[in-house]
Amino acid sequence: MGGLNHILLEAFCLKDSDEHAHKERPDFCPGAPSFPDSELEPGYACFFNACPFLDFTSCENTICFSNQRSEMGYGILLSPNMTEEQRQIFEETAIQKINEAYEECISRHVPER
Repeated sequence: MGGLNHILLEAFCLKDSDEHAHKERPDFCPGAPSFPDSELEPGYACFFNACPFLDFTSCENTICFSNQRSEMGYGILLSPNMTEEQRQIFEETAIQKINEAYEECISRHVPER
């Protein structure tokens, strides 16, 4: 069995761009003819169906909280121009705070056995 790798991406829809404005939306699109007033927010269907309007960028140096649908509910994005020392301090502090939050959550919400 292979390892597990989490990749944080910021996805967006290019359907309304000048280049694609004249093209039809795929049937799986929430903005397709059956949903004409829907916002064009990319989701799982876009990735699963390799939507031609889907584009994305990476989110380097980011701490985030993702919800039950793996959508980033809250995020802190730091400058990509950090020095190596700043990046290391950020990483160490982030890991420490995440572990602290996990321990607090577990101690408050998991009944003793």
